[in-house]
Order: sequence, then structure tokens, then C-alpha cells
Amino acid sequence: MKAAVLEALEKVTIIEKPKPAINPKEVLVKVVAPYLSGHGNDKRPISEISFNDYIDKVCQVLDILADPVMLVGHSMGGRGCHHASCRISAGED
Repeated sequence: MKAAVLEALEKVTIIEKPKPAINPKEVLVKVVAPYLSGHGNDKRPISEISFNDYIDKVCQVLDILADPVMLVGHSMGGRGCHHASCRISAGED
């Protein structure tokens, strides 16, 4: 499991920027943008990738993060975020 966590972290981009507030030093927003299956360094053919692979990747990243999160995704990414949040809420992951 530890190797899978390290592998997932290697494929995640983390950007930290102060969130606009009265005192910007009080609030820090962490943006985590994982490469989903078939993107980034994943060279598997698209025929070998399923939508469940997307959901699994989002769930792996959520398992690594200790802080509360807000999932944001566009189009297929939004669908994957929705399904991952449902899976986690249901205790399936």
C-alpha cells in the first residue's frame, strides 16, 4: 500500500496559494491536480483504461490527503469527482 501511495503522490501536482482574505497568511489553499489514467506519464492504451480507473485514482489521492477537500472537475473529470465522492461517502473505498 505504501508503494501505491508514493506512486500516486509522484503523479500529483500541488500548488499552494494564499486565498484572498483579510489576512492572506491565515488561509492557504492547496490545489491538487492528479494525472488521471491515460494522462501524464501513463502510456497505457486508452482501450485498457476504464472510467473506474479514473474514480480509483481520485480515491487514491483523497486517501492520501488528510485535510477536508473540495472536488472540482470539468466534463468527464467532474463525473469522476462525483462518483469518487459517492464511493467515499458510502464507505466503499
